[in-house]
Amino acid sequence: MTHSESATSFARNPDEATLVTSDLPNFWRAMDRAEPGQLAAALERYYFGPASPGLFAFIDKRIESADLLAAAVEQHRDHYDGLRAITERIDKACGAMRQVYGRMADLYDDALFPDTYLLIGRLTCGGTICEHGSLVGLELFAGSDVQDDRAFHESGHHPPMSIASLPLMLAHELVHFQQRLVRRELRGEVDESEHTLLACVLCEGVAEFVGELISGGHVNGHIHAWAAPRERELWQRFREQMHSQELADWLYNRRHVKDQPGDLGYYIGYRIAQAYYNLASDKRTAVAGLLEVDDPGEILEASGYGSRW
Repeated sequence: MTHSESATSFARNPDEATLVTSDLPNFWRAMDRAEPGQLAAALERYYFGPASPGLFAFIDKRIESADLLAAAVEQHRDHYDGLRAITERIDKACGAMRQVYGRMADLYDDALFPDTYLLIGRLTCGGTICEHGSLVGLELFAGSDVQDDRAFHESGHHPPMSIASLPLMLAHELVHFQQRLVRRELRGEVDESEHTLLACVLCEGVAEFVGELISGGHVNGHIHAWAAPRERELWQRFREQMHSQELADWLYNRRHVKDQPGDLGYYIGYRIAQAYYNLASDKRTAVAGLLEVDDPGEILEASGYGSRW
């Protein structure tokens, strides 16, 4: 699929979107057939070799190499072994995820439904997107299946997520595919100057908020709990930086920050989106406005969020 095709070839009918699980048995085949000290070679042959388009993208974006994946597995072997129980009952989770597709269709008339690839990575990412669809790293959803949660803490994901959180992650990534800015980015049409902190925070916050509308929750409760009593202070800090292109203090920093949760920008973006939605008399129109925004500043102004402080 080319970049130019990616934004228009996704299903319009939620029943036609595919939950792709074909890579999972290949991972276990690699684990079972690896000779002592040869796990990387087995992963390369049995897992990477027949990879789906989604796994190829996940390798490029998050896994990087068979050597790095093998190192993660060997460091947290008990954790990865616990994933077998999850993959064996993945069909039940897929049923809950399909309900999210239906709610998105009910909420937004122009909804797109990309394929979702259920994968196993190296504890670097619970969910992301590519031109082929949504990519979900199942190794970060084993919170109820393993006793040792060091893998979660070392990856920056606190607290551990369980398989019950999968529909929440799917909802977040599904919303990204509805966003005009994201679709333009998939087509290679976004200028670097558009990547302001405000734009990026609103992009994630809208995915968080609308994702909650269609799934009933989100996976960042610990961020919200920490940020809520500090909201005014966070807004004042954010306001000083929001027109810059410096993201490091607010986004994609879970593995690097200490003494506070990472990704606090998700909370700020969520609260702006929530304020915008709450002020609207027509909620469906408000959702479309959040998804189709061209000027993040207009959403911020219309939300009234900044003026409350």
